[in-house]
Amino acid sequence: LKRFRARHPAFETWVSESQTLIEPGIHSGIDIAIRSGNGRWPGVKAERLMDDVLIAVAAPSIKQLLRKPADLARVTLLHDEDPAISWLDFTDRLGLGRPDWATSGPRLASTLLLIQTAVAGDGVALVPARLAEAHLAKGDLTAPLTVKHTHPLTHWLVRPQRALSSPAIRAFTAWLRAEATNKI
Repeated sequence: LKRFRARHPAFETWVSESQTLIEPGIHSGIDIAIRSGNGRWPGVKAERLMDDVLIAVAAPSIKQLLRKPADLARVTLLHDEDPAISWLDFTDRLGLGRPDWATSGPRLASTLLLIQTAVAGDGVALVPARLAEAHLAKGDLTAPLTVKHTHPLTHWLVRPQRALSSPAIRAFTAWLRAEATNKI
């Protein structure tokens, strides 16, 4: 958002986060939305925005405990409330199968809570790489395992069927598309 504001200082953005499905349009007061899923929702236009890659992240103090993938059994795994982000799928990808230990550990309501908890050294989190990149760059987090796992859901730019066409919305959607193409 800082980059958007620098490029378009006259436009004001309001960001709202919700786990419920809100329809963008006149009645909701929402101009556009970003949704994760398959892109098939009635009553809206959905444009593929980006995919995500999931990585395991931990505080530097925990990195030393994770020399090989099987070492995940010896640490606290932090779980996302989102069932699409699954340690079982990740351990399967690592060749460890779907062990019982991959289901234990605290569950947190959002990716930001997962990242904060991992930064605090309370466990290993499985998170979208894009959301962890600033902490990885600062050294607050490490990615001790080289395996990346494709997130099963895609992010979509969602607009009402009758797309609202103000200069602010056009500028913001163009900026979103450009940001989504940035690779880590």
